[in-house]
Amino acid sequence: MQTGAPRAPYRIKGIFKRFFQLWKMDIRESLARISRVMQVASKPTKDEFGQSAKITGAGLLLIGATGFVIFLAAMLLGGNT
Repeated sequence: MQTGAPRAPYRIKGIFKRFFQLWKMDIRESLARISRVMQVASKPTKDEFGQSAKITGAGLLLIGATGFVIFLAAMLLGGNT
């Protein structure tokens, strides 16, 4: 009979078993959180949606303008792109 540490396949099997148990718990917790959020969430009104669209559009324009200014600066400073 062997004494001491268990053989590698049994340790690996135990590690995978523990991993999948934790994974299942994470999925259950995640689904519970999603369920709570969906119960509290509501459809935005037209005004809320319009305001969100304006803010998002302004952010996109700001990021695009910043990128364009950086591109122009690189071109003017001698970049051959």
